Amino acid sequence: MTESCREHETVILVDFRHGLIGLQHFYALLALNASGWGYGQVSEPPDPLYLTATTVCLGVIVLLQIVNVFLCRNPIRSLASTGLLGNWPILWGVVAEIGAIGLIAYAPLGNDFFSTASLPPSVWLALLPAAGILLVLEEGRKWSARRMGDG
Repeated sequence: MTESCREHETVILVDFRHGLIGLQHFYALLALNASGWGYGQVSEPPDPLYLTATTVCLGVIVLLQIVNVFLCRNPIRSLASTGLLGNWPILWGVVAEIGAIGLIAYAPLGNDFFSTASLPPSVWLALLPAAGILLVLEEGRKWSARRMGDG
């Protein structure tokens, strides 16, 4: 791969990450709007709107981290070829991350310390398309890299 290709790939990755940050904000705004928030309304703890938006934003971050750790195991090979079960430390890390978000979102001490609120299962299901978007975009990037001869 030439130096100019590496620079171009870096720009794409930076833009890609900015898009993921925008996705987190999008989900937080969806949660706020669904809970009755209006534009210009200031929301701070202990307002339930603020607590819900904080938890949703954190939930999107954790979900995308989980998907990303599996996608980043190889820069070129597809997730289908690398698999999910081949690296036990990653699996234990994912279990720990799920446990941590569970404590942060559902334990009273986690709610108080992190200014979060319990979310119904329907909200977690609504976050799944974010994982699908990341999966499709990264697998598309890997497919393109394989076709261009980088792998």
